[in-house]
Amino acid sequence: MNKNHIIISFLLLLVIPMVVNAETTANVTWEGEDLIKADAELKLDLTFKNIQGADLVSAGGIVEIEDENCFQIIKVDPKSPFAGYESKSKKFAYTNVMGANENFTMVQVTLKGSKNTCSTTIKVKSPKLAFSDSTNLSPSDIEKKIGVVNYDELKINQSNLKLTVKETYQLQIYVPNAIVINPNLITWTTDNNKIASVDNTGKVTGVGVGSTTIRANYSGRNYTSKVSVINFLKGDLNKDGRISGADVTVGMRIYLGLIESNSEYVMIGDINNNNRIDSGDITYILRTYLGLTN
Repeated sequence: MNKNHIIISFLLLLVIPMVVNAETTANVTWEGEDLIKADAELKLDLTFKNIQGADLVSAGGIVEIEDENCFQIIKVDPKSPFAGYESKSKKFAYTNVMGANENFTMVQVTLKGSKNTCSTTIKVKSPKLAFSDSTNLSPSDIEKKIGVVNYDELKINQSNLKLTVKETYQLQIYVPNAIVINPNLITWTTDNNKIASVDNTGKVTGVGVGSTTIRANYSGRNYTSKVSVINFLKGDLNKDGRISGADVTVGMRIYLGLIESNSEYVMIGDINNNNRIDSGDITYILRTYLGLTN
């Protein structure tokens, strides 16, 4: 598209009356992947979806990246003869006096991801839409969350898990303090579903007493969590079948080093699954004793 076509598109867009803050379902969406590996390219299509029913005759807005340290726009390619993009102002415009009522891509944006794990938002800021039935819309910013993940930083959130029968725990593949992988992109399996089962979101359920391993595969990489299913009450450190003040006392003495910890104590009293008895575990035991937790 030449500069004259772009200028004409913007001029036509400006003379169409707009209604500010109109309530509507977004008729323009970002389509494409939302997560890429570090230092790779991401292509996103700005696509019109004919939800409104009438022909679209005009659209426009500013293409913006919330965090330019995470993604850089390296190219914006108009995909319609009626669309244009001005790189200096980052504005795109679409104008078709005949109208369009089919789904189509107006522009394709190519982005370069950071070398480090991060996430940000790409948006069409201050979008404006006009239709052949004289409907004029200024919907909320049209946004898509996108991210970069450095695979070397990925971890499973619990490598050693202790559950009672019917107790559940949500496993995740994530980069600490940065990003969590969509669980539907991960393949979850268990070595023994008679001991512990896992669903397609990574939720583990204790089934029977014993030990097994939960396995997760994401993008060709494998992660494991060893699961021990126990048949006693978690937090019942003196093993009398209930949570009492005595358990709080034992937990405190272990925490302070007045009683030597051992694998059995950890198995029973490690509520938060970090392989030791700490203040978090004692708080849970105390709250349970006081009736503040189930």
